[in-house]
Amino acid sequence: MVFEVGLTDSRPLHSLLSEREFSVFERLAQGANVNDIAQQLALSSKTISTHKAHLMEKMNLGNVADLVRYAMQHGLAD
Repeated sequence: MVFEVGLTDSRPLHSLLSEREFSVFERLAQGANVNDIAQQLALSSKTISTHKAHLMEKMNLGNVADLVRYAMQHGLAD
């Protein structure tokens, strides 16, 4: 049996997100707030907050400014 020790996943962090998390990510990167996103997606603000928390954790982002910076660096925001 062969183990690949020390190899890292070269996929970008945003590829770890679910489809819904990525949708929330895109909207946050465009400057929308949780309530706006909830209204756009016909979901509760609590649900959007949960998606936001999960995506921030998966991507190791500390705040929305970090999220916007990441989006710009990866060509995911204008």
